Amino acid sequence: MSITDHTRKILLREGKGVNSKKRTELDLVGLHSELMRGIDSTNIHGRPFATSIVASEGNNYGNFFQDDQLFYSGVGEDQTTLVNGNLALVNSMRQKQPVRVIRGHKNLDHRERAKRYVYLGLYMVEAFWKEKRAEGKSFFQIRLRRA
Repeated sequence: MSITDHTRKILLREGKGVNSKKRTELDLVGLHSELMRGIDSTNIHGRPFATSIVASEGNNYGNFFQDDQLFYSGVGEDQTTLVNGNLALVNSMRQKQPVRVIRGHKNLDHRERAKRYVYLGLYMVEAFWKEKRAEGKSFFQIRLRRA
């Protein structure tokens, strides 16, 4: 077992959050390996399954938190069909596989421009549907609930 696997298991078992200034640190502790994409996934028998998502609010993100739920706006410019990360989230829902959720916050200290990332725990994907943005483009809205 690597240090990363060991650290991740401790965090998940104890329900502790990770408070990080950099997304690279999320990769170091095994929470989210994608440095740019919001959805991290793995392939099992040729099908993608989501392992974690980084959800940020504001700045044209369609994501928002409400009580123990996350409403996550799908990823990708063309969201007319379920592919890539969006498909991975739906596959996780269908197989009842939990997804790690990391929340991206704007840093309140104006001297620092970076975001803060906080690991919130495991969530279950409950539902997904298609909506249209004001400019007419389709996107997937995905609802997750804390496990």
